[in-house]
Amino acid sequence: MSLRTFSYSLKDAFRSMRRNLFTSIITVGTISIALFILSIFLLLSLNVKETIQTFGDRIHITIYLSDDLTDEDIHALIKQVTAVRETRDIRYISQDDALNELKRMLKNQDGLLDALSPNPLPRSLEIKVKREYQNAASIESLVKKLSGYKGISDIEYGDEWLNKFTTVFSFLNLVGILITGIIILATIFIVSNTIKLSIANRRDELEIMKLVGATDRFIKFPFFLEGLFQGTLGALISIGLLFTLYRVSKTWLINHRLIELSFLSLSFFPQDLIWMIILSGAVLGALGSLTALGRFLRG
Repeated sequence: MSLRTFSYSLKDAFRSMRRNLFTSIITVGTISIALFILSIFLLLSLNVKETIQTFGDRIHITIYLSDDLTDEDIHALIKQVTAVRETRDIRYISQDDALNELKRMLKNQDGLLDALSPNPLPRSLEIKVKREYQNAASIESLVKKLSGYKGISDIEYGDEWLNKFTTVFSFLNLVGILITGIIILATIFIVSNTIKLSIANRRDELEIMKLVGATDRFIKFPFFLEGLFQGTLGALISIGLLFTLYRVSKTWLINHRLIELSFLSLSFFPQDLIWMIILSGAVLGALGSLTALGRFLRG
């Protein structure tokens, strides 16, 4: 495409937007609302997942060691477990450490433990799992692997809680995909039908262009640019509205001291996701425009 053709298409796109200002406002508003709704869900999903991931980081496997293991045996076992790809961090808990932890949990009733002599609690290893392996299948596979090591009397990992955690995480991902798909399809449909109004207003002009030999590509490009600009503007408006809502919500949570809760996460989109939303708006606008124009040219 020549620079002259591009310049003409650019001017024609802006001229069409000015000439059909009401239609352009409807199109931009439609994209803004659709992306705003989608962005609200994405932001909620992002923060919920971060909160769930915080709980996921607390997932650990406890290996109880046999009483006959020597310090050298334990050191060798730690080296073995450290070499396993799923493990992130390993903490050795001696009998004294286990007793102190139990006293801390009992708080005011820790006097009940004073009569324990000798200390009956076993030595253990507490293993943290890398994030990419924080799911039921991976952890069960890891436990099966660890159970084959010598010197281990028992393994505990809270399989019931882990299954619930994995189910919630998978459900959120599925709902997110479904809602995103529905909103994208609905937006393309609404935008394409809205842009039909602009095409209807220029039907005679477009018919004349076809009669004098203008190619479909030449006719489509100004509409493509128009949809691209409208989609980008709609995306920018939706992000602005969402950021305002985010700041108001965060201020409210801070004022009510809810944001201080250790399990509550509240953050805005990272920069790459903001650019992705802007790009999505541009693509939705362009697709809606080309879909509507394609029907006209085929008709």
